[in-house]
Amino acid sequence: AMAVRYGPLPLIRLPQEEDILLDFIDQMGKILSAKGIFRRDSVAVLADCNKARLNELQPEVFCSWAQSFVVNFKITYDDNNVPKTSYKDMPTEVAKKTLMSPSFLKHIPEITDLFPIPLPIKINGLCQLISPGFNDGSYTFEFKK
Repeated sequence: AMAVRYGPLPLIRLPQEEDILLDFIDQMGKILSAKGIFRRDSVAVLADCNKARLNELQPEVFCSWAQSFVVNFKITYDDNNVPKTSYKDMPTEVAKKTLMSPSFLKHIPEITDLFPIPLPIKINGLCQLISPGFNDGSYTFEFKK
């Protein structure tokens, strides 16, 4: 029933006692890198197009934001050592460590400049009007006018 509810979202197992956090962080970064999360230097951000600004992605928000793209789960064992999968929220502490990790941030597109309105900029020697949103050629983010 749960699989039907979450559909084709990728499953990522939460780190458990015997796990290394780095594997989880790397998987999350790979999957979330193209989902509208960016970074300014080493801070993960989301674009607020209504207010034309970038908001720092707080761990408490990251937990629920990520659920649109991945489903986290844990495996538990009953008394007969039979494994059972249970879908779980990402703990805030895990979210915090993930957002701060260079292993996560290396996957996240970096924004070096922010433009509140469309402006012409030089890309590879050519003057271009950059389109709204993220431009990975110039590492810029532009809000619609």
